[in-house]
Amino acid sequence: SALENQEYDLVLSELTKLEGVLDKARSWQKPSIWISVLPIFGDDYRVLDNVLIAGSELTTSLNTVLNILSENSISQTFSLESLDLQTGPAAYLEVHDEVLDAIYRLIDAANEANSLETNLLPQSIQLSVENLQVKLSESSAKLEVYLPLIENLPLILGKTQPHDLLFLLQNPHELRPTGGFIGTIGNLTLANGQLQEFYTDDVYNI
Repeated sequence: SALENQEYDLVLSELTKLEGVLDKARSWQKPSIWISVLPIFGDDYRVLDNVLIAGSELTTSLNTVLNILSENSISQTFSLESLDLQTGPAAYLEVHDEVLDAIYRLIDAANEANSLETNLLPQSIQLSVENLQVKLSESSAKLEVYLPLIENLPLILGKTQPHDLLFLLQNPHELRPTGGFIGTIGNLTLANGQLQEFYTDDVYNI
């Protein structure tokens, strides 16, 4: 909620607290690694380990996103209604690798969380962890749908060489197999995220 409201100071404060808790838990965990080989407590230890790994991946992912939003103008171009094709794609390319890393880490966090056997956790936190599993699974599932597109955005936006996108504008009132009669054709050229050329022409001229 704080991220959506662009309350970055609040997000940073909460993340700092969370990282402190995770670091403390890690420091308590290290001397007790021998417990993992005991038949009675081994499962409990592995669950704890998965909780801490998931927490670490999630906080790293959120930290990456926070740094992108607070340090770059890309945060102003997330809304499709206000998307500026002159500056938005180029601004995104500057942070693409960080965005991709954050997505991978969030998906990893979701996988770690989903592998947890919540029945082995203390009852006082079982419900919270189960709620986190659901939220992470939903976020991860949505991201995985768009992941192939996100991974290929540098190519689409012409990061290494200009890239052309062809637009076919169709009239749904004149039905054709693709959805409608193609009345107008457009071409858009992007180079390193910059809009270089955009034109349309009547299909009969083509």
